Amino acid sequence: MLGGLFALPAGGLPKFIWLSAVFSVFNTVQCMVAPLGMSRRIYSQQPHQVTPLTSHMFAAWTALSAVLRYQCAFNMGNEVLYDITF
Repeated sequence: MLGGLFALPAGGLPKFIWLSAVFSVFNTVQCMVAPLGMSRRIYSQQPHQVTPLTSHMFAAWTALSAVLRYQCAFNMGNEVLYDITF
């Protein structure tokens, strides 16, 4: 019954955008749970700039981006949403 509601449109682009949203959610959780864990290793050139505040701010931005990507993956015909996503 809900299969049609959560079905991605045909084509590779919606699947790619959906996968990008899934990875963004993973990154958001990672930045919220362990704000200084992986981030310090990624930004090792300037570790003094990696603080819990910047990590949480990045997580909030990534969560917003994940929601937009998820909505775009299921509503590829909505031009405004597509433009906002990219």
